[in-house]
Amino acid sequence: MQQLGEVEAAAREWGVRPDHPEGRFVAALMAAQKGLADVVIAAAGAFDSAASEVGIWLNTSRETAEANARRAEAQAAGVEAKAEQAITAVVEKMVPAATAALAGAVVIRERRRTMGINLAWLSGGAAIALALVGGGYAMKAAADRPAIAFHERCLRAAVKAESSGRLYCPVEAMSDGQASAQQQRR
Repeated sequence: MQQLGEVEAAAREWGVRPDHPEGRFVAALMAAQKGLADVVIAAAGAFDSAASEVGIWLNTSRETAEANARRAEAQAAGVEAKAEQAITAVVEKMVPAATAALAGAVVIRERRRTMGINLAWLSGGAAIALALVGGGYAMKAAADRPAIAFHERCLRAAVKAESSGRLYCPVEAMSDGQASAQQQRR
């Protein structure tokens, strides 16, 4: 029992919290070990008392005939079988409960880990998709920049025809203003 107290103290020192899956796992494991220890202690006491009764009975009946000795051995075997049956019954009742408690904690932890991995993959995929869309938009904007600049220059210098009312772009507006200025300097 002292070792269970040491395990509890060590768990607290490590920061294991009772309301988290690890804490429930440690608590379930300690409860299962304590229950098993209680069963073993009870079985050992029952076995010791049964064995001592058989020993006393054998010492007093040694002087009897060989038939009495055989009967005593048969009774001792029956007591051992009953003790084994009692231990087996208790263990069969405890093992499923302990297994169920431990299995729940392990499943919860595995689901959380899997969810985290899936979320990381999805986030990475979303980041890649966003980078591709943004990069495509930036490339298209860079490719369209000269056409947009030409259109703006044309609209600023547009001439309206009196007869039709349409706008026409003069030839001078079709070239880049900086390129024209550099040609004039030469």
